[in-house]
Amino acid sequence: MADNKEKLQWQAEFPEEDTGEEERLRRKWERQQELKNAQREKRLREQKQKLRAIMILSCVLLVLIILVSVLIVNVIIPFARYQKANRLMEDGLYAEAIVAFRNMPGYRDADQLLEAAIRGQAVKLSGKEDVRYETTDSAPWFTITEQGELKFDEKKYTGDWQNVIVPDVFDGILVTALAEKAFAHCDKLLGVTISDCVLTLSKYAFLSCDGITEIVLPTHLTLIDVSAFEACSNLSKITFGNEISVIGASAFAYCDRFVSLTLPASVKELGSRSFNGCSALESVTLGASVEKIGSYAFSACTALKTILFQGTSAEWSTLVSNPSRIGLSDVTVVKFDTAH
Repeated sequence: MADNKEKLQWQAEFPEEDTGEEERLRRKWERQQELKNAQREKRLREQKQKLRAIMILSCVLLVLIILVSVLIVNVIIPFARYQKANRLMEDGLYAEAIVAFRNMPGYRDADQLLEAAIRGQAVKLSGKEDVRYETTDSAPWFTITEQGELKFDEKKYTGDWQNVIVPDVFDGILVTALAEKAFAHCDKLLGVTISDCVLTLSKYAFLSCDGITEIVLPTHLTLIDVSAFEACSNLSKITFGNEISVIGASAFAYCDRFVSLTLPASVKELGSRSFNGCSALESVTLGASVEKIGSYAFSACTALKTILFQGTSAEWSTLVSNPSRIGLSDVTVVKFDTAH
């Protein structure tokens, strides 16, 4: 009887129809959750697929970028430079071609073309076909920098001191300059033939070379740097090229055997003390292109009486506003009008 009573109470509290509805709702909710979970999983799969596709595409693009970059750096750019260098060669611009081919060692026939460009420039500057080549094996007394600056070691020299010959090309490099102190204090040096490929005489190049009595400078030389010939006490004759632009400070100081000097019309600047102490110097010819004469350029030139200036009086007055400052206070200046 008790059991029946409890059953009736339970049925009263939870009618069967209510229990069925609850179960139906529960199942409906579960189906909705299953549907949501299925949709969520589908979205996650789709997102993963998109992410994977993006990663694959990114990797492909990265590989393509790398391949294109390698192609550009290793093929397209070198080929473009190679073509440009060849055009420079064809146009006879050998100096620029040398730089271009030197920056692509081992590329195609660039090494052979570099040699051809060096020879072309040497012929162009020297005006002769028989370019003089030397190497460390044939002339161990020379060394050279990558920039073409040649230096001499008198302790290793075994040749004729009456005529040390500076080559056009040394160890495959065009000789374009004599290095700083290249022949400085070389007492044994009696004469030197400088390649016409040389464009610069660096500082102190022939400082105190007392054995030199005369010298012919390269045709295309543009710069005689600081003290290049200072204290060459027996140097009495010098032949200038026609392209010298600057004669540096003290370049010919204390060269006391000069009697007369004619500087090329190309000279624009005389450095301070450039001819200081040239005590035997009597006359100097200056071209109208001179724009600057440095302080004390002709100081202590006790024999100097005449400057032949190939310009006008007005140009001379502008150039030399204070004659004593450059050592010309006791000089008679003879001016030539440019019209003459």
